[in-house]
Amino acid sequence: MSDDSIVSEQDSEVSDQLSEVGGLAVEGEIDALKAAHAAEIAALTEQVEALRDAVKEHLCTAPQADDAEGPAKTSGVKESRHAGPRHVLAAAASQAEQTGSRVDVQEYLRVRRNYV
Repeated sequence: MSDDSIVSEQDSEVSDQLSEVGGLAVEGEIDALKAAHAAEIAALTEQVEALRDAVKEHLCTAPQADDAEGPAKTSGVKESRHAGPRHVLAAAASQAEQTGSRVDVQEYLRVRRNYV
């Protein structure tokens, strides 16, 4: 029995030493990865700052001579032949006249209420 206890003590000492060495190796890898990622994060931070400066410069600069006049003027908006209150009333009246349907007549009277 004494031989078994000595062997188990030696096994535990060896396993403790291996775990310490393995732990140190893993900690070293973790530190290396942190350093690598810190460099990447620093590079990305610099790129973000450069983009922010570019956007601020673009937004804060005065417009160029071409842009100073603004967009070209349009001739204005013309009333459509198929829109507007007059057309809605006329369309409802013609629909009611053509079909003679009670539903169409009631729709014409409902629309007409807004103008009488």
